[in-house]
Amino acid sequence: MPVAAELSFDPTCPLIRRLAHWLEARATGLSLRPQAGAASYRDGDYCANGTAAWAWALGHVNLPFALIGAVLHLVLAAISLICRPFARSNARHA
Repeated sequence: MPVAAELSFDPTCPLIRRLAHWLEARATGLSLRPQAGAASYRDGDYCANGTAAWAWALGHVNLPFALIGAVLHLVLAAISLICRPFARSNARHA
């Protein structure tokens, strides 16, 4: 039997706790684990943190939510590409 993907989430935040409860009721092949700190998604050798972890977890609900997660990934990638030059610029001036 394949190992399920795992999403760790911070249970101290009420909104995150509600989202995790919602996912737990609907997602398949995903185990949720309360753990202090930022969200973390693990599936085999792949790992994602923060908002990307939640985007990957949406793929375990159904096709429409997987598409929402994919759009979220595209938005995060675009933001990362836009912010990367500014991060390098700030690092040189620090």
